[in-house]
Amino acid sequence: MLARGDDPPEPPDHGGATRPPVPPWQRAALAGVLVGLGFAVKVTIALVGLGLAVAVVLRAGRGWRRLRDQPWPRLFPALAGLAAGFAVTAGTAVAIGGSAMLRQSSQASDMVSIGSPWRVIRTIIHLAVTGPAATDIVKAGAVALAVLLAVLLIRGLPPGGGYAAVTFALVLAWLFAWPYVLPWYDAFGWALLALVPLASGGVVEALGWLLLARTAALGFGYLPARQADVTVPAGLGWMQPVIRHGVTPLVLAAATVWLVFLMVRQRPSAPGRRAREDLPPEASEAPARGTIR
Repeated sequence: MLARGDDPPEPPDHGGATRPPVPPWQRAALAGVLVGLGFAVKVTIALVGLGLAVAVVLRAGRGWRRLRDQPWPRLFPALAGLAAGFAVTAGTAVAIGGSAMLRQSSQASDMVSIGSPWRVIRTIIHLAVTGPAATDIVKAGAVALAVLLAVLLIRGLPPGGGYAAVTFALVLAWLFAWPYVLPWYDAFGWALLALVPLASGGVVEALGWLLLARTAALGFGYLPARQADVTVPAGLGWMQPVIRHGVTPLVLAAATVWLVFLMVRQRPSAPGRRAREDLPPEASEAPARGTIR
């Protein structure tokens, strides 16, 4: 029995797991502080903060179709706490480190790696346009692809993963879409994949195999790393022109196409089915019978 003014309990998710409630502003602020500390080490950790913010909105709204029914004032303290915690630590780090902290990330945003499929696309674009316009077109295409992948991943990942699943979706979309790629960047995706519930034969397992193919292709393509003073043995001189310039971009392109195909095929549950699965187990499993008089 609920007392007057109490919030009703969260409805169970698929498999009986309860949906995580909107975190209070204190916990959200602490999460923002931790994300800001990660940002001080690696700027792209800000994607975790963006993923948490998106997850708060989506989980509180219980899906895309019910966002309009959510009492938005409940979300403001959590989102404000997350933003404030991040702003304090990240702002302090930038104030201490100065512009040098962001310089390398800014330069990398204008680069296209040799092992990226975007390198081939930029070469083709150069046949029609000259100067930095080709790079700008590639960056715009990468942003559009990242948004598309993020939407497909958030839509297609099975429910029950909570905030980690949404954050993993954003990070994976960035890894697969961005033109500047290096094998150790994939560690970001692997760290978050470990937090997403894994079911044998499910979509998450398939994403793990795709990420493994991508990491392996980049790992072999960038041997021996990026050391300019390393002398490659004569018998291995073929690795860079064959693997890094040819095999790695091909594997990454195939993995991206397969990712899109996999997530498009992974259709979300129908509204009626989702509504039934949101009921308690005893209510959802009760047979539909008429009233006996």
